[in-house]
Amino acid sequence: AFAPGADGIVVLKPRDLILPKYLYYLLQNQSFLIRNNGYARHWQHIKRTSANIPDIHVQARIVAKIEKLFDELDRGVESLNTAKRQLEQYRQSVLKQAFEGKLTAEWREQNKDKIEPADKLLERIERERDSDYRRRLNAAKPNLGKSKVPRKPKALESYSQLEYKVDWGHPTSWLGSHIGFLTYSPEYGTSSKSSNDGDVPVLRMGNLQNGKI
Repeated sequence: AFAPGADGIVVLKPRDLILPKYLYYLLQNQSFLIRNNGYARHWQHIKRTSANIPDIHVQARIVAKIEKLFDELDRGVESLNTAKRQLEQYRQSVLKQAFEGKLTAEWREQNKDKIEPADKLLERIERERDSDYRRRLNAAKPNLGKSKVPRKPKALESYSQLEYKVDWGHPTSWLGSHIGFLTYSPEYGTSSKSSNDGDVPVLRMGNLQNGKI
């Protein structure tokens, strides 16, 4: 026992010689044939659409065939979902192996002369980041103390926290680092930092969807 709770709900009881499940699948099909009207009531359109109504015994056969094929489709969907989960696991496995050095082990073995030792790499990184800091600082000097940009860049943090004697399975030519040391600190921006013509886009959280801008 139940009562419909809103005028948007239409309760349909099939007439004689119409199987309930035949009507159910018929309405599913009809819903594909009408235009989506958003929040508007759709029954007013569905009730005027035409449909072929066979003998009740044929209806039963149609329902049985539909449900058999739908069962196969459901199993196919489940197989696809299983494959998708396995692909996601494989994707994570690929990433894990990449950053443990396993994907490039053979190349490194064949190209030892091309690989920069970790301590030399660290020295070069420090030289390059210091040079970039001085460049950004010189660019900011004319406007220091003013409201205009660029502002003075943040001072560089020490690289002393880097542990490049990696002892947990990574290639010895690699550096061990905190993620925060891999990038420069981004500067905060607002719409006022865009050009007057709006040629400089301002990136906001709403612009980032599923890892894409």
